[in-house]
Amino acid sequence: AINAYSGSTIAEGNGTTKPSFLDRKEDIGTPDILFIFGGTNDQWRSIPIGDYKYSAWTEEDKTYLAPALAYLLDWYLTECPGMTICFIVNDALNATYKTAIETVCEHYSVPVIEPESVSKTYNHPNQAGMVTIRNAVSNQISTPALPYYTNR
Repeated sequence: AINAYSGSTIAEGNGTTKPSFLDRKEDIGTPDILFIFGGTNDQWRSIPIGDYKYSAWTEEDKTYLAPALAYLLDWYLTECPGMTICFIVNDALNATYKTAIETVCEHYSVPVIEPESVSKTYNHPNQAGMVTIRNAVSNQISTPALPYYTNR
């Protein structure tokens, strides 16, 4: 199943009518593997990174990228035991946003997949870009030892 909204951010309170990743977290069903491809719209909307916080989140914390992502991953790992989570990082993210995502994912042992040279049209992956992403995902999940991977 796909649960995607153009313009959606991980963090809440993004100034749009689009539901955030947090708003949609319960809509994914029960997949064996969940691929999260996010952070781009957080960067485009200049959502602040915030503090790295891994518990006792407030509603305000969820308006910042790092604690919102931590909350999201924690929720999935708690509510969906046995599900494998992988995070796909857009090759257009700047170092600040990329580092924030990698730091939170490492804390939760969530592997990060980083496709390179993704072809885009209007800043979104086009057909060739989607093939690049598919190949990066396929290569990563067929590798015996995913970075940060633990079989939950």
